[in-house]
Amino acid sequence: MGNCQAADGAAVVIQHPGDGKVERLHWPATAADVMRRNPGHYVALVVLHHVSGGVDPDPAVVGEGGGARITKVKLLKPRDTLHLGQVYRLITSQEVSKAVQTRRQERTRSCDE
Repeated sequence: MGNCQAADGAAVVIQHPGDGKVERLHWPATAADVMRRNPGHYVALVVLHHVSGGVDPDPAVVGEGGGARITKVKLLKPRDTLHLGQVYRLITSQEVSKAVQTRRQERTRSCDE
């Protein structure tokens, strides 16, 4: 008999935008493979940071342990490999364009000051 819980840990988890669908791949794949199956989307690695003590966290992101949980995403290049045990999120190309434009505006503001 197999251990189902162990098998779930050895999966690439991909979160889809909008409908909240979660896809599990039980083999390594490249970001390009996932993007081909989901046109108009980029793949991003989800990175969770836990902040504890001394910081006044936003109540919306406070975890059970009393520390803040900050989620960041890192866009992957098409040739990057998705690794078992990691969580990834699909990001629409419109979201990426908006984020790039916002970052440019922030840089322009900081240079003007």
